[in-house]
Amino acid sequence: MKHDDLIPLEVSECIVEDILPALANGERSARKIVQLVVEQAYHWLTDEADKKEPIGDQRNFTYCWVIACKLHRDLMMEYIERAFAMWE
Repeated sequence: MKHDDLIPLEVSECIVEDILPALANGERSARKIVQLVVEQAYHWLTDEADKKEPIGDQRNFTYCWVIACKLHRDLMMEYIERAFAMWE
């Protein structure tokens, strides 16, 4: 089983379609992007729970998935590193 098989399709789509275009630039590493997503995920999920700013189901699932455990964060970082390698 490949590591990509451990990442739900909803999460990989969110990474490619939403997270990378918003956060990726020449100055950010995969580790930094994952740190930003984790830090922001708590804020976004709290705001959504307080009904301040609703987020879509795909992003909600992605944020919950990435903050669930270190393995998920490591998998996300590896996925982003491979995405960067494909762009170069």
